[in-house]
Amino acid sequence: MTKLTDDQLAKRAATKRNNRLRASMPLFSSLLNEGGDMADWLTTPVVQKERIQRQHARFAEIWAGWEESDRLFKVRGDERRAEVAKRVDVETLSELDAHYEKLFAHHDPCYWADYWWGKLVKYAPDIAQAQCPNGRMHSEFSRWHDRCPTCDRPLEPAPATGQMDRLGVRQLMFQEAVIG
Repeated sequence: MTKLTDDQLAKRAATKRNNRLRASMPLFSSLLNEGGDMADWLTTPVVQKERIQRQHARFAEIWAGWEESDRLFKVRGDERRAEVAKRVDVETLSELDAHYEKLFAHHDPCYWADYWWGKLVKYAPDIAQAQCPNGRMHSEFSRWHDRCPTCDRPLEPAPATGQMDRLGVRQLMFQEAVIG
């Protein structure tokens, strides 16, 4: 299959859009021709070429962002693997690598970073707890969990305050009416 040039794509897009416009307005289809009274409603291959080039440029930006994100996930996973490698013997590390290859080798690099985060929590909990992405939420997590779901750090219960926290007066009254 041959790839169309931008000029060919633009001509095809302009023809398709103009035909769709004529089909959606059958009463005006005679006016929607070159030289017709409504000819300015039609699009041209030049306009479509500019649109297509903008789309291609935007996609290139998005693709570059994805590649950068993948690169950062790979670096983050490599750093976590290096920390685990400092704390386990060579045999265990090779078993962990083989386990990753068996399960996730064909997946995105985000799996690499996530897999080694789980091993970091298991083999180097002090580093995992220091680098916990939800570290600022530990006080909130303590309302529902006894350990952080991300880094497995033991949490101290939040002190009870006399404030209503997130409940408004109406919600509190509704709860009292339903429960009591």
